[in-house]
Amino acid sequence: MKYNFIKGKLYTRKSIFQIIDLPLEKQKGGNWFTGYTSYNNDNFLFVNLGKGRTGHNHSNKLNGKCLDWYGKLDSKLTHPSIQRMVSAVGYNYFFVREDSNDPHFKFMGKGIVQQVFNEIPVRILWHIE
Repeated sequence: MKYNFIKGKLYTRKSIFQIIDLPLEKQKGGNWFTGYTSYNNDNFLFVNLGKGRTGHNHSNKLNGKCLDWYGKLDSKLTHPSIQRMVSAVGYNYFFVREDSNDPHFKFMGKGIVQQVFNEIPVRILWHIE
């Protein structure tokens, strides 16, 4: 499904839930609050550029339209969530922030896989449209 997020606009998770019409029972924690998840065949990635809330820093870097992104600490290329992202079945929506205490994320755009590194944690270079 295609959602019309506005590039550069700030969104909270709650405002994203409203836009995608996420059922209330799916809004109560879980993967929506831990970095990335999927809904209706689309992936939603919430990227911290810098240290995250848990103190982990995976060195995610945004350079123009290229995002050097790392999955969760124990993520592997074989995990179903990662396979969904790289499969090109749905869209990958990217929301970024620099301060993990700020509830607002800037919508960067939809991402397309450029290169995948079979590391732990998994690392992916994305082109952001």
